[in-house]
Amino acid sequence: MTLPNPRRRLVGSDLRLRARYILSALFLSAALLLLFAWRVDTNLLSSWSTRLMALQAPVTRVLRLPVDAVADLVLTARTYLFLYREIEALRLENEQLRLWRMHARQLMSENEILRGLVSHVDDLPDFFSARVTARVLSDTSGTYVRSIVVNGGARDGIERDNIVLREGALIGRVVDVSNRAARVLLLTDISSRVPVRIGASSGRAILSGDNRDRPLLTYIERVEQINNGDEIFTSGHGGIFPPGLPVGKLLQQGRNEWRVELYVDAGRVDRVFLLSYPNQSIIDIDADSGDASGGDTSGGDTSGGDTSGGDTSG
Repeated sequence: MTLPNPRRRLVGSDLRLRARYILSALFLSAALLLLFAWRVDTNLLSSWSTRLMALQAPVTRVLRLPVDAVADLVLTARTYLFLYREIEALRLENEQLRLWRMHARQLMSENEILRGLVSHVDDLPDFFSARVTARVLSDTSGTYVRSIVVNGGARDGIERDNIVLREGALIGRVVDVSNRAARVLLLTDISSRVPVRIGASSGRAILSGDNRDRPLLTYIERVEQINNGDEIFTSGHGGIFPPGLPVGKLLQQGRNEWRVELYVDAGRVDRVFLLSYPNQSIIDIDADSGDASGGDTSGGDTSGGDTSGGDTSG
């Protein structure tokens, strides 16, 4: 067994003690040096601090570049997302406004049409009743029939033989009525016969439909006094139509053929105004009395055996 050497142990402990003294002396010297430098010249420390900050600024700037780039990217993404949502909201709002604009234009158009109908009807006498505005549902005109169907019926107060106007001018009369719809026989139908008066000469005649766009004028009274362009009005004979309703203008075709250019093209009508004429029974009696006493057939209907002088298409 080998015994420890006391001399080697003494040397090791002596070295550790010396190193400790040396370190303590260095720290104390550094502290005294700093204290002395601080006391002696603060400008020196300030210059060193400035130099340190100058060296630190580029490093900090370089280190912040990725951070700033990521922050800018996030901000840009948020901005684009916000703008996208705003654009979508504006697009929806624009679409709604466009629909409202179309609806408003449609209402304005219908309002103008209704105003036109009412403006002409307001000038009519007060004895008209059951004034109803109806929309044209279909045009049932064909080779042998000229008529239209409207979306008003008995529930709306429409009755058979109601007068049908458009823009204040006569276009026909009601011949069939259901609860929700009615059929209007047009002036151009081959079954239509309407007593009329020629404006300039006040002569009477019969407006006879023949399924052409311009109905024929027959049984003309004082034919030598009529001229192209004379206005045609209902005469009121027969009691179906009141006197004075505008119909159209006289047009000569051929030597002895007179036709009427109607004021309203019923094929292009979308709304009509229907009126009830309550005095027809009284006029029927007067017209029948006049026909029986005077024997004048120029103002009545000579087709189908109807002595009332009105439309016999029923």
